[in-house]
Amino acid sequence: PFMTWSNPTDTITLLRSYTPLDKEVVIGEDGLPGVGKVKMGFLFDVTERSVASLHDLYALLQDLQHDQYAAVIRGKLIEGRSTEAVRRVSRDQRDSPRNFEPFSRQWLMIDVDDLPLPTEFVDVNAHADDIIAAALRALPAEFQDAACVYQWSNSMGFKQGLIRVHLWFWLDRAISDDEAKAWLKGYPVDPALYSPVQPHYTANPILGEGVADPISERVGLYVPDGAADTVLVPDDLSHRAITVTAPRRHRNSSGVIDPQNIVRDRTTGLVIDGRELFLLLKSNDAVKELLRERNDKSGYPTVEAIAERTWELFAAETDLSDGKWTKEHAAAEAKRRKTELEN
Repeated sequence: PFMTWSNPTDTITLLRSYTPLDKEVVIGEDGLPGVGKVKMGFLFDVTERSVASLHDLYALLQDLQHDQYAAVIRGKLIEGRSTEAVRRVSRDQRDSPRNFEPFSRQWLMIDVDDLPLPTEFVDVNAHADDIIAAALRALPAEFQDAACVYQWSNSMGFKQGLIRVHLWFWLDRAISDDEAKAWLKGYPVDPALYSPVQPHYTANPILGEGVADPISERVGLYVPDGAADTVLVPDDLSHRAITVTAPRRHRNSSGVIDPQNIVRDRTTGLVIDGRELFLLLKSNDAVKELLRERNDKSGYPTVEAIAERTWELFAAETDLSDGKWTKEHAAAEAKRRKTELEN
């Protein structure tokens, strides 16, 4: 049983793709299962689902885990836009206007994927609650004794050594993307989720021929003794959600180290200044992710893989409305990163 709170109704924006939005696990040449990548589509159909509690989130996610073509975003479709064949953009493009706008949500998903998995909890089926408790201890205090819905990431159970899980919470009030980033700043979570159109993947992995899922239940409800099903938002959170600047130093094309700031728009949270440096930082993140995902026989990631992941990370948090930044910039940065790896 929960200690319950009375909450107003929120909605969840669902995107339906024309291609699967989950990762495929196939047996590789070494006889071991390998986890692929999500191939993001270009156009989506849009629907909304009403939610009013943690129980509603649990029911919805139980359904969505079996829907390979659906994912969730925090943003809201702009009134008057078509709900079919929609581009997933929250900033005006050179060839089309934006389709989604930021929207404060009473639900919050936290993506944990960089925590060591204690060796005694290797059997995920036997220690699900223990693993979730360990993940919560790495989050801000408000989450540590809360009930939540959890869904193991597609790679959990196939890739060893790290906790990879999506944690869904119900809050006592709606919070903006900037507030979510401020709340979780400095914690081992993925901040890219907190932008209007960043996908929250909800489908279980596609299992290739001969692959058995080592996890029996990928969606569950975590309810520690005495837990409330609602997380109390800190009173000062709105004050923390101010323009984020991150002074850095980097080398320009001439090899000279210059200072730059990364500046985000207060309303959208997107990077509006210091984008060159931000691309560099995202290429760092992309390489680290790809290196973590590879196995010992796969070699270094390709330039194409680095470029693709760099652009995904960069575009998710950057204002691209002026058309000055394209995938070609990510490709150039990827070539430089590949050379660094080889050296």
